[in-house]
Amino acid sequence: SLQRWCGGLTLDFSNLQYLAMKEHALRILAVSHYMKGMGSYPPRTGPTETANMLFQTYSVKMSASKLAVVAATLASVGECPLTGERCIAPGTVRDVLSLMYTCGMNQYSGRWNFRVGIPAVTGESGLLLIVIPNRMGLVIYSPRVARD
Repeated sequence: SLQRWCGGLTLDFSNLQYLAMKEHALRILAVSHYMKGMGSYPPRTGPTETANMLFQTYSVKMSASKLAVVAATLASVGECPLTGERCIAPGTVRDVLSLMYTCGMNQYSGRWNFRVGIPAVTGESGLLLIVIPNRMGLVIYSPRVARD
């Protein structure tokens, strides 16, 4: 679970955020159904349920320091630095870092990869999560991160 990724620290959930995303997420639902129609989902995987899982993930509330533990866990190939527990399988870490590298910086992913060349992800909150595999993970907060 995500809570294990950050060393058992308490996470919060914004039901208001979740309901707002569900109400205004027609494009995400459309893409999810399109992907199902194109055979991109495994059998018995529903596009609406997958979209709802995405909305729930976006609604988890976490401080920068808790997210930094997640970054460090990813950098340690799934071993949480606070507990020493292997809470993410190495193959899952590889897949997460690959996604972060290819699309984590949204429309700036290509530019980021050529200029910086390490896995990272940013979002509307202003947090930037960076992973240097087998070295370190860090989180930077700046409201301007997502505005450029």
